[in-house]
Amino acid sequence: LASAERLHVNLTYHDLNWNFRYWHNDADFYDLFGPTDRSRKGDAFLVGFKNAFIYDPPRQLDFTADAAFYTGLDTLPGAQNVPTAADGTIAEVNAALRYKNTDKSLGAVDYEKGVLWDVVLTDDYAHGENFPQAHAGLDFGVPLPLKHASIWLYNAVGVAGGDSTDPLGAYYLGAFGNNYVDDKEVKRYREWDSFPGFGIDEIAARRFLKTLLEVNLPPIRFSNIGTPSLFLSSARPAVFVGALALDPVTGPAQILGTAGAQLDWNFTVALRLPMVFSIGFADGIGEKTTPGRREILVSLKIL
Repeated sequence: LASAERLHVNLTYHDLNWNFRYWHNDADFYDLFGPTDRSRKGDAFLVGFKNAFIYDPPRQLDFTADAAFYTGLDTLPGAQNVPTAADGTIAEVNAALRYKNTDKSLGAVDYEKGVLWDVVLTDDYAHGENFPQAHAGLDFGVPLPLKHASIWLYNAVGVAGGDSTDPLGAYYLGAFGNNYVDDKEVKRYREWDSFPGFGIDEIAARRFLKTLLEVNLPPIRFSNIGTPSLFLSSARPAVFVGALALDPVTGPAQILGTAGAQLDWNFTVALRLPMVFSIGFADGIGEKTTPGRREILVSLKIL
């Protein structure tokens, strides 16, 4: 790396409701293992506020508000493969409401019924222009007659404003999003900006509507594979199919598709440390300007 990128600083302070953070050349250990990059060149000052309007588990409604000032970026904060325009200075504010009410039966390895929704409003300011965005999601599921099986529908819609020729004037979607070694959510394809079968940030949309149907099959349980220090407890299969309608930055409207499966192997290390090894695949169904392809997922979630 250039000498200006070798120093990394991360300072964080938080209490029950507020968090403050400054980073210089933000670095992430898990970037060493796979395609998704969380690290960013430059500097950032971030302030966040969070408050629970409803806290009655499993029912919860959270309000969050965040402000950030970035400088010296060479790629967008939320899109690793999209270069910034001008000098990489961006001011951002956003506010969000997120609701969750999910439940599962005794012995389940994932939630089996419930509803989740969110509404997120964002405004970016850069080189004298505003770039407002709004997106919302609604997910719901019900159990199936098979023990610990369920069916879920994940939905998202988004609209981006501002200059369509600027990188900030679009949403970016694509790929599973898992690294080979990771610490985030295992089933990342459920998230609004994931779309397996296409490259990371390959899909640029001014407006989009996404829906994904998922069937969680009954888990496969094991009783005598391994030792107390390395014990395999279960395998969790799921299949999914999704569609994405969008207005791209350039060209006519498109409808893309994805279909795939994921198998998560749940095991325990050192008697009590849970880990998950995931394998999966997806076929992207594209158009001439945005062709799909086969994507293979291999990921180990540690700790």
